[in-house]
Amino acid sequence: MSLSRILALGTVAYHPYSLDDALRGASAAGYAHVEVFTGAGEGHHLSTGMDDAAVEAVLRKLDRHGLKVSGLNANIGLMTEERAETTKRALSLAKKLGAEIITNTIAGPDSHEEDLDRFMAQIGGIADHAEEVGVTLAIEVHGDQTGSGKLIAPVIQRVDHHRVKINYDTANCVYYGDAWPYEDLQLAIRDLAQIHLKDKVGGKGVWNFPPAGSGDVDFKRVLDILDEGGFQGPMSVEIEFDEKGWPAVEGVHEAAASARRHLLGLLESS
Repeated sequence: MSLSRILALGTVAYHPYSLDDALRGASAAGYAHVEVFTGAGEGHHLSTGMDDAAVEAVLRKLDRHGLKVSGLNANIGLMTEERAETTKRALSLAKKLGAEIITNTIAGPDSHEEDLDRFMAQIGGIADHAEEVGVTLAIEVHGDQTGSGKLIAPVIQRVDHHRVKINYDTANCVYYGDAWPYEDLQLAIRDLAQIHLKDKVGGKGVWNFPPAGSGDVDFKRVLDILDEGGFQGPMSVEIEFDEKGWPAVEGVHEAAASARRHLLGLLESS
């Protein structure tokens, strides 16, 4: 797999901390891109309602750290008119920040229960807006009916729009779908726009997502599957720690750096 491929740090790793902390840690660890956490829930780093002056301030901050935005991680939801409008704002914000992808979940931050009929009633207008601004909506493996590649692939095929694709998560597939990211990833790769490289300890329902290289996911195998499938999209490193919560910010900095070292080592050897 080409070393020129985007390997971004998801700022969700800094969920309790500021965007400044996240950008400082990403830059120090050697990342050139970040996937910035935004959305409808608490703890996000950017608001979808930012005005142009606020966007310009963020762009200056990114430039000072030598970073670009690969995408927005927008856990907003897609089942109501209100969440659809917020998603449209996130798509427009991504465009202003120079990103080509936003990630969203169907259920949003409040629940993992998905109503696909309600989703289908909203997705057409969202897809049209995505086309208008030139940004792809990547729906994450995340929830009771999209918790694996096997489950989400037919949902995306039902939508049948080139601006609505999949964001595969190499740990969520285990947590929600009880499927490890090997054969299951292959079921989603046809419609894959982005992947979250997130490690996992334990099985379904176990909240334990350490830095890549310190859990049970075989990332060499994952990268080989992506390469064989011709995947060309960005890869975003996610870390969400465990049920004990987040370490001090210095611990997050080290986790971000160790994940990048592990993944780069695999990329360099492939």
